[in-house]
Amino acid sequence: MTAFFASAAEIEVAFGASEGGSGYAALDHCRPNQPLRLNEMNVALPREGSPIGSGPLAGLMLAALQRLCDPWDKNALRFLERYFRFLEQQLDMNKERVAQHLAPFGGLYRPEHVLFSAPAPLPRARIRLGGLQDIHLPFLFWQGAMPVAVFLQPLRVTPKRARADAERLDQAGIRHISLAATDMQDDETLFNTVLGAPVMDFFESEPVPNGPRSRSFVPF
Repeated sequence: MTAFFASAAEIEVAFGASEGGSGYAALDHCRPNQPLRLNEMNVALPREGSPIGSGPLAGLMLAALQRLCDPWDKNALRFLERYFRFLEQQLDMNKERVAQHLAPFGGLYRPEHVLFSAPAPLPRARIRLGGLQDIHLPFLFWQGAMPVAVFLQPLRVTPKRARADAERLDQAGIRHISLAATDMQDDETLFNTVLGAPVMDFFESEPVPNGPRSRSFVPF
């Protein structure tokens, strides 16, 4: 678990955590004023070309993140599918801008590597703001100064607990958004609403693009 500092309060975040669990992974790559990106996650992926590493890197990352979701939470799985589809569509729609961004590197990076500069969705996230109960979220994005908390409807807590969680997030100055199934009809509107500029220009927002970090791979 990693502690972040926002306003006057300490915020602790973990992800991949079941109710009552200690958390799957810690966030140890956050940079000041920078979003946490897919290429900074401590998520194990098979190496390209390995027996279980066939297919696009983005597909491998999507599968790895889905394994961190509650397997019964179909809305969470769908949210991730739509997010990666949106990222791939953005790359396809902006091929010339991506090519210009990568041109100075002389072929060192491929367009698919740029996808990993996008903000990272942290599945089954948990925020600790003090008090006896953590706030459990389907997803959380770290925006560089503060997180964005994402709730998916139908909520999986009581209305009383949901109101209390929202109040605690408000008090800490953390933006939160609750998405119904009808909100997930148009990908661009959805993710612009959730993330705004950090996701709309992800393909050229990182000076040196990167695929998954080498230590994010498992040596199969």
